[in-house]
Amino acid sequence: MKEDIRQIRTEMMKLATREELREVREDVKMITDSMVSKADLEALREELVREIKDGKHIDQLRERLYLVEQKLGMAKKMGGHRAA
Repeated sequence: MKEDIRQIRTEMMKLATREELREVREDVKMITDSMVSKADLEALREELVREIKDGKHIDQLRERLYLVEQKLGMAKKMGGHRAA
């Protein structure tokens, strides 16, 4: 088992240095974190849209929805004014 691990390490070192592997891991983590954040924002957006349809606290919900959509890159102007 230990010999297998050593062999894998040796083969990996031929492909990339430790620093390069560390950079790849950091990039993968950043992408994964970003994807989770976008999924969370999409879920929040759907929840806000449902609440707006229910008619409760519409102005506050529209402002929150605008902010979420802005973070998702899909914001539109809100009735001639922007949410703060």
